[in-house]
Amino acid sequence: MTVPRVLATGAAPAMALGLALVLAACAGAPRTVTHAQSPNDIFRLVITPTLPLEVYGTPFPGVDRQTLADASAAGLSGLVNRRPLTFVPVPSGSGGEGYRTVLFVGRGGGVVPGDRLCAGPVPPAAGAGGGQDEGLRASAAVCHGTTLVSWAEGWSGMPPSPESPGYRALMDRLADAVFARTRDEDRGDPWPS
Repeated sequence: MTVPRVLATGAAPAMALGLALVLAACAGAPRTVTHAQSPNDIFRLVITPTLPLEVYGTPFPGVDRQTLADASAAGLSGLVNRRPLTFVPVPSGSGGEGYRTVLFVGRGGGVVPGDRLCAGPVPPAAGAGGGQDEGLRASAAVCHGTTLVSWAEGWSGMPPSPESPGYRALMDRLADAVFARTRDEDRGDPWPS
């Protein structure tokens, strides 16, 4: 009895090729992780339509702080988990005692934890790490004065500039992650859809 040889034609190789292409495309896609500190939905705490945004880090050589802050605010602003929210860049360390958002963006290396972001000015080398090809790392925290409310971290492939679609996508995902919708533990009801 002869067993017929099945040639590698048809759907299986096409699916394998498609999967390989999808994985290659996702290699530099932004990813985020939420670290909620409050058991209540953050939007029950932060009820303002605008928040001050302090930006730290120098991930793009030759790009000044204001350009990075403006591009970060533009990428974070918009519908954040279906609620309009605008981030307004302020000078580093001037967020005050009310609610504010602090963002650290670095090339390679690690992220700055949320409690450190809220504690005060973040040194430029706080998330120091790898070289140019290691991608972009970011961490953002919502703070009430120096008290941490919520924070998230994100990473992606290295976009060419803060105005690029890749950087805007990371900021958009990071905003949704730091303002993650959770159950209201006090009332026991889920966030309305």
